[in-house]
Amino acid sequence: MIKKPLIIILGLSIVLPLITFAETINNLSELIQYTLTMINLLIPVIFGAAVLAFFWGIIKFISSGGDETARKEARHFIVYGIVGLFVMVSVWSLVAILKNTFFERSTSPANSGGGGGGQCVTSSQCGSGQQCVNGYCFE
Repeated sequence: MIKKPLIIILGLSIVLPLITFAETINNLSELIQYTLTMINLLIPVIFGAAVLAFFWGIIKFISSGGDETARKEARHFIVYGIVGLFVMVSVWSLVAILKNTFFERSTSPANSGGGGGGQCVTSSQCGSGQQCVNGYCFE
């Protein structure tokens, strides 16, 4: 029952920015990049919802007094909030590990300029044919 509105909202959240900003997507690579950008914008919102559910459960648990059904419902909010946060952090960590393993360029272990372990401030500190990018020497 709730799935249909959720699918509509998620679909509109991807399509509406294209319309309002008049962006055009020319190929599959741009579509994937755009979708990843939208997902990266939604991740903090989802984390916030899980934290809010957790704290809402705590508030309901404390304010329930002796009512067992209210305490049980509050426990569900607390458990679902914790499980949601755990799953999101686990998936986020796994994606980061896979991304760094398969899709990131590796840094040079040593350079000739004296940056120590591939770290640099300018490209002149890197070895021959290397560039300084975000503080590390890349080939």
